[in-house]
Amino acid sequence: MAGSDHDEDKDVANIKRTVKAAASETARRAGELVDDVSDAEAGLEHRLNELREELGSLALRLEDYAADRIGDARDIVVEAGHQGARAARNVGRQANAVGQAVREDPLPTVVALGVIALLTAMFLSRRDH
Repeated sequence: MAGSDHDEDKDVANIKRTVKAAASETARRAGELVDDVSDAEAGLEHRLNELREELGSLALRLEDYAADRIGDARDIVVEAGHQGARAARNVGRQANAVGQAVREDPLPTVVALGVIALLTAMFLSRRDH
């Protein structure tokens, strides 16, 4: 029985060594995983900070671009307003000139209106047939 106890003690000692080695290896690998996770986390944090900076820069550029486009649109509207005012003045002058011409000599206007009325009547009478 003494030999059997000795064999059991050896087996127990071998099991203890194996468990210790497995525990040590598991602890070592867990440490490596923790280091890997920490490195990955630091890398992600760094990349997130870079992305935040890029987004901030893009937002500023977009703001500048929009401000420039608004300025351009404002300039176009102002110029269109000036051109519209000039066109209205020109139309007013021409209307005054036509009015003056009609007051001075109404006969050409009456003849022109008569011709327009005659042509309209002829056109409408042909359409009815």
